[in-house]
Amino acid sequence: MGEGVKIKKNFIFKTGIIIIIIFIAAFTGNKIVEHAGTGGFKNFSFEQISLRMRLPQTTIVTKEYITSQEILFSSYLDNKELGFWGFVQLWNISNVDSFLNRSKSQSEFNFINYENRKIQNKYYKGFRLTWSAKLRDARVLLGTEYFLSAPHDDRVLRISFFADNNFGRKKLNRFAEQAIASLEWQLGQDNPVIYQP
Repeated sequence: MGEGVKIKKNFIFKTGIIIIIIFIAAFTGNKIVEHAGTGGFKNFSFEQISLRMRLPQTTIVTKEYITSQEILFSSYLDNKELGFWGFVQLWNISNVDSFLNRSKSQSEFNFINYENRKIQNKYYKGFRLTWSAKLRDARVLLGTEYFLSAPHDDRVLRISFFADNNFGRKKLNRFAEQAIASLEWQLGQDNPVIYQP
C-alpha cells in the first residue's frame, strides 16, 4: 500500500471520529436542553391547603411552623441546583391591596424597581409583584410574587420566587409563570376551584 493511500485512509478515519464526536455532543446538548425545558418538572401537593402545582423536580419543599393570626400555612421552597427559593403560603388578609402597599412602605429593602399588577380571571383575582431590591450587603435580590384570592374569601394564596440578580429576571418569571399555570387549589364546597388550567 502506498504512502498516499495510508495518509488518505488515516485522514478519513480521523475525520469520521471527529464527526461522530460532534454528533454525540450535539445530541447530548439537545437532550439536556429538552430535559431542562420540559421533563424537569414534577407535581407537588400541599395537602393541608388542597393545593397542587408543578415545580422543577430538584426543588425541596419544607413545611414551616409559623404561629401567626395572618399566616395560616407556610412552606419554604429551595432549589440550590437551579439557584432560586421561595414560599407557598396561605394568609388571612381582608384587603390585599392595602396589605401590599403597607408591606412595601414598611420594607427594609431598598427597591430598585417594583411593579404591582392586578390580575384576574374567572377563578381568582389578585396581584403579581415583580421587583428587584438592593440588600444591606449590596447584593441585588429579584422577586416574583403572586397574591391570589377567590371572591368572598379572606384567604390569600401567596406564591413567591426569589433569586440573586445573576439568576436573571426572565428565567425567574418563567419558573413562576409555569408554577402558576399548573396551579390547582380546592377551596371547599361553595367555591371548589380557584384555578385549574
